[in-house]
Amino acid sequence: MNFQQHRQPSRNFTLIELLVVIAIIALLAAILLPALSKARNRARGANCISNLKQMVFTVDLYTSSYGGNIFGESPTYSDCLWKTGFIKKDTRYSMCPMSDPAPPGVTSTDQIPMTFAYGFNYEGRRGTLDGVYSSGECRTVLSSSSSYIKVAAIKKPSLFILLGDNKISTSNNNAAKFYRLSVNWGGNPWLIHSTNYVNIGWADGHVSAASLAQIRQLYSPTVVFAL
Repeated sequence: MNFQQHRQPSRNFTLIELLVVIAIIALLAAILLPALSKARNRARGANCISNLKQMVFTVDLYTSSYGGNIFGESPTYSDCLWKTGFIKKDTRYSMCPMSDPAPPGVTSTDQIPMTFAYGFNYEGRRGTLDGVYSSGECRTVLSSSSSYIKVAAIKKPSLFILLGDNKISTSNNNAAKFYRLSVNWGGNPWLIHSTNYVNIGWADGHVSAASLAQIRQLYSPTVVFAL
């Protein structure tokens, strides 16, 4: 006996049903995308802290090998690390993951480790440990454009900003010099991961997210922050 298979006639979505589906998808996207964006930013912030830890450790290795000193300007600290083999010129951990990998106007990759890295407190500037701000108690000036930091002369290393996430005024790049004013050769503390804190590497080796108030107190009360 033959049986005929009876199929239900196919049914297409109506325009209203399609619009409802599209509206649901748009609603879900509006709910999920901000959460995904925040998660991505948190991950990049954590990666930045990891990079800073590596760089603080690398500076410690360098100073242990070179009498406890490291240049901050002419040459920069990152140039010292690169030319002595402590970092590679294409190493991404020497800068924030939010920093542009190819700075504008750079014609040679040799310029990157020399100029673009987490900012170094080359002035030896510290906050009010004894009631007054100080600039240079651990800094030895060799000329108008050259100086180095003596690590052993740093008072209270746990409160001394050694390296910091910063941004040069003319591009989205870290600058090897951590600076308090807006200039094209140094970088200001960068509020890239939050409007409330900046990732900082301290002279005792620990890394943390420092508040704006902390940076004003422990670095400079007139510091300019980069957005």
